[in-house]
Amino acid sequence: YNAQGVVLSMEAASEEIFADCDHDRIIQVLANLLTNALKFTASAGRVTVSVKGEADGICIAVSDTGTGIPAGQMVVIFERFRQAGPKLRSGLGLGLYIAKSIVDAHGGTIWAADNPEGEGATVTFTLPAPAKPPQINSQIISKIQA
Repeated sequence: YNAQGVVLSMEAASEEIFADCDHDRIIQVLANLLTNALKFTASAGRVTVSVKGEADGICIAVSDTGTGIPAGQMVVIFERFRQAGPKLRSGLGLGLYIAKSIVDAHGGTIWAADNPEGEGATVTFTLPAPAKPPQINSQIISKIQA
């Protein structure tokens, strides 16, 4: 996908992975992280979402080639009404605070880091695996396959 010159890509695990979560709230977290990544990435940049399974749940990361996060701001950007650097962009500084609150409520963790290439940043969050595997209704699968 290419919006305003920014390439948006997805790297997903090949195996099925499950998390114990409220779908709508996790979509809200992803929407916030993608909005921020796109907001701070210039034309010809790249935003990548990656999803992988881990022994105790899943790990989702949104990485960009944008302006990055200033040193010393990696933790405070998750505080209420805080933004990295000067307020050059619109926003109240609540998006990452809300994302952190949602991830924390799910028993996961969220953090930010500079990209190793020195360009942009990555915000990563984890969600726990379900206590028991999800039940798959074979009747529904049969109807879908028919």
